[in-house]
Amino acid sequence: MKRLLTRASALALLSLAPQTALAYCRTTTCDPDVSCEVDAEACCIRGRDGCDTNGIPLAWPTSCVSYAIQEDGSSVRDISATELSGLVDQAFASWTSVSCETGLSISVENYGEVACRESEFNTKLGNANIWMFRDSGWQSGNAASGSDGFDSSALAVTVTNFNWKNGQLYDADVELNAEQVLFTLPGQTTHFDLLSIATHEAGHFLGLDHSPEIGATMFYAYNPPSIEERSLSEDDMAGLCAVYPTDRDIPGGGTCDPRRGFETECLYDAEPAGGGCSVSHGPTRAPFEVMWLVGGLGLLWAAAGRRSRSDRRTAQG
Repeated sequence: MKRLLTRASALALLSLAPQTALAYCRTTTCDPDVSCEVDAEACCIRGRDGCDTNGIPLAWPTSCVSYAIQEDGSSVRDISATELSGLVDQAFASWTSVSCETGLSISVENYGEVACRESEFNTKLGNANIWMFRDSGWQSGNAASGSDGFDSSALAVTVTNFNWKNGQLYDADVELNAEQVLFTLPGQTTHFDLLSIATHEAGHFLGLDHSPEIGATMFYAYNPPSIEERSLSEDDMAGLCAVYPTDRDIPGGGTCDPRRGFETECLYDAEPAGGGCSVSHGPTRAPFEVMWLVGGLGLLWAAAGRRSRSDRRTAQG
């Protein structure tokens, strides 16, 4: 198992030329920080549409996946765990209500609140796919827990762990930058629409990468105070149908439980000595990145992806 880190990359001026065909991209096991001359298997090879053509596409190996909400909410933004839970429910409902020609082989279940507030994956103990706010330490991280710092311009980060040999998703956590971003709820004066951002991150959670299709929820830029990303485009729906057709192999069966079972507490430090598969490709970080553009283009937030190999460990499992 590898651990993939997707970090924010600089955003160039956006081309606003309309797209003429569906342009969704799937997240894959490729690593953009690896040269194809060094590792032809791990590197990314982008097609004309910007999608990787070299890695294995990611997907949950079960017909149901669960998520949980960190119980503290955000005191900085005065958003409770209950309010976040309701928005994430709506975000996933937009995806799972998609009508595919051959049906859809994925559902999502809310497992309630958990105490753990770190992005972690335990290979021998229980897990939870957690949505959480980070009210402080966004850039610096937490040395005590080993959590990473993120780019100061990132709105949110989706962290996934997966099997690099077959693309099976093992774990996904979503962190929201409450320290620096003025998230707002439906019904409030919109600044950075949390429902739009949650719907975008839910797409990453389910295995979709950024789309060059303007108007798609998975488009790589968000222009506040837009709320358009709450609703999926044809491009988004086509992407989900491609990831979860009804005729796909489902080796994990129909359970919604996280890998190794559901756990509400952080357990990474409690893992047995030597525990864990190799961890080298892991968090898919799909951060919304801020960039000031001159010439009247205003403020644009981009979800761009760099992946780097890091944190390599070897063990059984």
